[in-house]
Amino acid sequence: MKTQEYSLLTEYNDTSEVFEFFRLDELLKNSSERFGNKTAIIDKDQEITYKTFYEEVSQLAAEITCENQPVGIIARRSIQSVIQIFAVLQAGNYYIPIDPNYPQEKIDYIVAKTNARLLLDGNRITWLHQEDVEVPFDQKVKPGDRVAYVIFTSGSTGLPKGVVETHYQVMNTLWDLKKRLSLDENDNFLCLASFNFDLSVFDIFGSVFVGGTLYIAEDQRDFATIKNVIEKHNITIWNSVPSVLDYFLKEIELSEAAMNKLRVCMMSGDYVSTELSKTVLNTFPNSQTYSLGGATECSIWSILYLITKENLFDYPYIPYGYPMANQRIYILNEDMTLAAPGKVGQIAIVGAGVALGYIGDEIKTNVTKHCLGGIVKSMKWL
Repeated sequence: MKTQEYSLLTEYNDTSEVFEFFRLDELLKNSSERFGNKTAIIDKDQEITYKTFYEEVSQLAAEITCENQPVGIIARRSIQSVIQIFAVLQAGNYYIPIDPNYPQEKIDYIVAKTNARLLLDGNRITWLHQEDVEVPFDQKVKPGDRVAYVIFTSGSTGLPKGVVETHYQVMNTLWDLKKRLSLDENDNFLCLASFNFDLSVFDIFGSVFVGGTLYIAEDQRDFATIKNVIEKHNITIWNSVPSVLDYFLKEIELSEAAMNKLRVCMMSGDYVSTELSKTVLNTFPNSQTYSLGGATECSIWSILYLITKENLFDYPYIPYGYPMANQRIYILNEDMTLAAPGKVGQIAIVGAGVALGYIGDEIKTNVTKHCLGGIVKSMKWL
């Protein structure tokens, strides 16, 4: 690689930022102190203030009499499930969200693979092991190195893989977006993703981080209800896969007030087409519109691209973009050397977001030590 090309790569990956660290459960404590009487979450049945939210989390956390253990949650789209998530974390454990629509065989597989100590299902707490289970990864002294959650992704073999993320890794992503998007207590977040999908991690913890209000959609395919929520509650933050937004805009016509109110539109999890981008820009004229990418293995997102009318090119899809805070992107040859600009290669994501690994699977936990002029210390193939 030429010196000029190497210099451009270094500039591209100059993403160093310093953020104040909080454990994810501390975000709720902080917001309950600042915004106690403000509505924190609304679902189809009820709403809850930050004060009551924190009180109910603390009450449940006191019943979870173990620490540093995996806790399964049958995660329905409800306030109760969010309370359970924060209670597990406050008690010093890590949560494993399980879709209630999974067949029992898949639920059993996830519970066994994680060696879950207990399972929360509605109002039931089921203890699965009487003794503490062995922690699959070293829990360092630093609070940020503690595991926060294990989310299962679909594996190439058909068996789901459990990705292990820490508090620090998630906070790195949240801080980047808080700063980049100017998120604050006036924002209203619409949660469309299932809680076992990592887009929900941003919705849940991002809204609590800034003291915003989270609106949980019961069904992301119920476009009529979603339209009513957007218009009634002045939604400012949209976060979904591109196909959901595409279908929604084709089926539903929003009021002009609602279209003008949305100020952030985030699309990720699949290719974002130029055609959809044009539609989004025309529909939401006041919105910052982003395409985001990465992997569940890298704390939700690692790279993003701000879409504007000025940078829409004559290509079918939006460019991948630029690395987020404290993360780096490299294109590598098969021998793991840097690929020259314009050459095809493998994407390697490096930095603060890279997960600890896959739970219960050392073979797939493939973190490779590699040195490229002293720049790259570790990387994960995706």
